[in-house]
Amino acid sequence: MREPLRDRERLEHILSAINVLLANKDRHTLDEVVADPIIFYGYVKQVEIIGEAVYRLTTKFREEHPEVIWYTKAEEVVMPSLAKKSEFGMKNGRNEDVEIGYHALYK
Repeated sequence: MREPLRDRERLEHILSAINVLLANKDRHTLDEVVADPIIFYGYVKQVEIIGEAVYRLTTKFREEHPEVIWYTKAEEVVMPSLAKKSEFGMKNGRNEDVEIGYHALYK
């Protein structure tokens, strides 16, 4: 059973990861990110933090906030439009869906 008292902490993790992504999105071009695995996986890690925190939010909390679309599957967190896909596609050892999600960050 998930602890309702920890929902605030989980939301803080989500907000922190979003702030890191937004604060750094203008530091590198997409080509730089794709070319440098350290930078690429830095972005991926923030998306993982968001996904894990959303997954751990209590059902009660998510139900109390229907105005937010809560994605709890990894592929839905990375890119909601990919939610219909059954598995991630890999390209050159990298997750294509994460790359597509990175494109969305720049829109």
